[in-house]
Amino acid sequence: MKHYLIAGLHVRSDIDIPFAAETGAGAASIDVTIRVVDDIGIPADPVVRGQTYIAGDRDLVFYPSPALGFRVRDGRTVRVSCRGDVPTREIHAYLLGSAWAALCHQRGLLPLHCSAVAHDGTVFALAGRTTTGKSTLATALALRGLSHVSDDVIVLETGPERPVIHGLPKGIKLAPETVATFGLCPGEPVGADVGSDKVYLRDPLEGPGGPFGSLVVYMLDDGPEPDITPITTADSFPALFTSVFRRTWLPLIRPREDVFRQVAALVSTIRVFRFARPRDMTCFTDGVDMLVTHIRSLPASTSLSKDGS
Repeated sequence: MKHYLIAGLHVRSDIDIPFAAETGAGAASIDVTIRVVDDIGIPADPVVRGQTYIAGDRDLVFYPSPALGFRVRDGRTVRVSCRGDVPTREIHAYLLGSAWAALCHQRGLLPLHCSAVAHDGTVFALAGRTTTGKSTLATALALRGLSHVSDDVIVLETGPERPVIHGLPKGIKLAPETVATFGLCPGEPVGADVGSDKVYLRDPLEGPGGPFGSLVVYMLDDGPEPDITPITTADSFPALFTSVFRRTWLPLIRPREDVFRQVAALVSTIRVFRFARPRDMTCFTDGVDMLVTHIRSLPASTSLSKDGS
């Protein structure tokens, strides 16, 4: 088994996790164990059953495909079963996607669906619905000198004061034509098996994945030209709640009111803006220029020390 540090958690895994930082065995207590097993089983007292999932108390089983299953229990164990020749990239995509989101919710953490960069100790998250260009914008910002934190998901520890923010080591996924536009080198395809025609970048752009102690969120939107406007605290709540990763799974994983309280606490400690721009590439460079200028104009924040203080 290998040992990793993923989003602040010490992980022991049967599965190689290519973008995660390895740690030495026995360097710290284990928070999460990932095992490959023949049979993941089912919850002892299931409360919800669906075509592809079974949920019990802090115990979720789901099947992304007939050949691949995950069981996430108590925020501490992930069991994976594979039948036949399941592509490794498919296992990775769901392990650090849906399975990790379930694990975070079971642990009381808050995963947000966004890509993110960092500058002067602050994380700048780009949130929005699927296909709004979160990964493309984050990559463009990284090429302008900002530090890439995470593609697709960040994980928050929330509380009465500032949040603690971690990236997830998922690799950067972009459309092949976007990779070519940026002059970057394409790597392995993400694969149609996970519903994507994107490819991973061959040469990683990721910087440190955290922890960070300050967060700014940009909600991506359509507009005739690039524009950045602040979102009020009242309007920030629904915007952020819709960005909770695997929000529709909450009835299977944890009480929705717990997430309401987390998001309510979060909106009082962060800044949220609307970033509108055309969906085509006609004003893309102008939009990136505006975003970089805005990020660098905001007051710097002191980043957390390595022990999270």
